[in-house]
Amino acid sequence: MAMAEQAMTQERAKLIVVTRFDGEQVPQQAEIISEVEVKHRTPKKLPKVLSREEVARIFKAIKTKNPTGLRNYVSFLLMYRCGLRVSEVVNLSVKDVNFETAQVYVQQGKGHKDRYVPLDEETMDWCRRWLAIRPASAGTKFLSTLKGTKLNPRYLNQSLWRLGEKAGVYIQNEQELGNMHNHIFRHCFATELLEEGYSFPEIQQLLGHATLGMVMIYAHLRPGELGKKIKERKSILPQ
Repeated sequence: MAMAEQAMTQERAKLIVVTRFDGEQVPQQAEIISEVEVKHRTPKKLPKVLSREEVARIFKAIKTKNPTGLRNYVSFLLMYRCGLRVSEVVNLSVKDVNFETAQVYVQQGKGHKDRYVPLDEETMDWCRRWLAIRPASAGTKFLSTLKGTKLNPRYLNQSLWRLGEKAGVYIQNEQELGNMHNHIFRHCFATELLEEGYSFPEIQQLLGHATLGMVMIYAHLRPGELGKKIKERKSILPQ
């Protein structure tokens, strides 16, 4: 195997022209690294986020007067205003949503970790509306189908696709417009907190990330504030 790699490298050796400081061009042999030695890296993409206006259009498109619409509204609101993953939302129990402490208790989230996430008044109000009509057959489940069975994350994702099409909201996927996924609300949550002055450790705690580095990526999503600061920098150069 080693001999085969060496032969491949030798076969792909090429001559390149190097220009010296004195201007003379000298041909030199340069080895091209063999394909075996090349490490292919997966391109890193930034998370997709929506503007606040786009998020408002999606929620406005939900018909909350019917039980299904109200339940979906609450599901997406917990992702958007609390940063919960869709798997965490569908696994919530009634006791996990505590109105006295204004907190959501996320049990065994990603990485089998528990965490508490604060609830704002608006989110609690919508949660109360859902509890008022929640099927009795749901048992301990906070969110459920109208028959009382567990919600399927794929169903919520498909519902979001339809809402996006209805509201005319899509994500830019390279050169094409694509449908949204549930995780986009979590990205919006983190990005908006950063814009509102929350620290990276605070956002890390709310999202339940293991490392601070996983949160730093959100600093790249809306560089508007950073751009303003750059424009306001004072020049030390002579005019």
